[in-house]
Amino acid sequence: MTIIKLPGLYRYYVNGAKDLDYPGNSVQEVLDAVFLDFPALRNQLFDSKGEKKRHINIFVNKASIKDLNHLDTLVKPQDEITIIPNISGG
Repeated sequence: MTIIKLPGLYRYYVNGAKDLDYPGNSVQEVLDAVFLDFPALRNQLFDSKGEKKRHINIFVNKASIKDLNHLDTLVKPQDEITIIPNISGG
């Protein structure tokens, strides 16, 4: 199973879990499996058109999916998907 790491901001939507283990062959498949159990998390990460929100960064084993194959990036068991929102302020 692929490990999904979530920052504190999103743990509310997954019953307080820091890490989740879900099956899937791509980032999209893993996230879709997570959303079946935690549908409210989808709205935090994706817009109404199903596109990943711009301020959301997703990494597979510390590599940004922007530099890989985006949501179609392939994953293997024991890979880590980390979701991190942009942080801004003044």
